[in-house]
Amino acid sequence: MSYQDIRGELIIDDNTFHAKDLRIKFHNSPMKLDTRLEFTDKQARPYDIQFKTSLAQFKIGDFLKELNPKHVPRADGVFDVNFEIFGDVSNLGQWRNELLFNLLIEGRDGVYHLIPANDIMMRSSGTAMVIVGEVVSVLPTSGFGLGIVNRVIHFAKDIDYDFIRMHLVRNKDLNTTIKEFNIVSPELHLIATGEFHLKKIPAYSISP
Repeated sequence: MSYQDIRGELIIDDNTFHAKDLRIKFHNSPMKLDTRLEFTDKQARPYDIQFKTSLAQFKIGDFLKELNPKHVPRADGVFDVNFEIFGDVSNLGQWRNELLFNLLIEGRDGVYHLIPANDIMMRSSGTAMVIVGEVVSVLPTSGFGLGIVNRVIHFAKDIDYDFIRMHLVRNKDLNTTIKEFNIVSPELHLIATGEFHLKKIPAYSISP
């Protein structure tokens, strides 16, 4: 991974870690990052996590290929990404099961591979950008929009799109709603919505 020109403020005390107003050049894309972790003792969910990041003109496909050269991303193009994670957790190892998120991805003038060359998914939770990459790779399959895909598959394998927009929200019920999946191309306009239901992941043992 490539990080350059890191600027911002780091605040650490007994109960708080705060990376404040960071500006980073991430893979030649301007990135803004603000993350805060606060611990309050004697609470059922003592860890409060707030994480916000945005990326402009980010080449997600190139990033995923660098991580795994055998992986073929669904989307090749340049994207603007806004990603927010927030909530209280009982244990840091439970963050994947208990935190909420809001993810918005928009791109223009790229190619969406409706039929991937392979279905190998990269399984990692190490960074927010890998999560973003997995979202781009899995949509619009994996449990939603399958009927749409079956109808569209006769028209195109690769969609040269003018505009693409994906908006996912993890709600308080901990299910993930696909509020919008929208691809606009000269030959096709694909719209889909759906929902992923929570399947809990075993937690790491992390405690104060």
